[in-house]
Amino acid sequence: MDVTVRVYGHLVDLMGTRQLTLSLPDGSALDALLSHVPTPEPLGHSDIVALHILVDGRDHRLTGGMQTPLHSGAVVDLIPPFQGG
Repeated sequence: MDVTVRVYGHLVDLMGTRQLTLSLPDGSALDALLSHVPTPEPLGHSDIVALHILVDGRDHRLTGGMQTPLHSGAVVDLIPPFQGG
């Protein structure tokens, strides 16, 4: 199944793109997708915890956490924390 991943902030620089499509086995969950996101170094637990993750526009913490099921055509937004003033 194909899942669209959109990234924001410094993740754009790390990944070299704002959006990509990942092919995952049917029945995959969010944790499987995150292990396939192409970054120079694998995302660690602290990196993932800091992200605001939306699956089809819904906060992943309200839809099953890292076990949120994905479907073909799903859109996952990875939003890092922002700061500034």
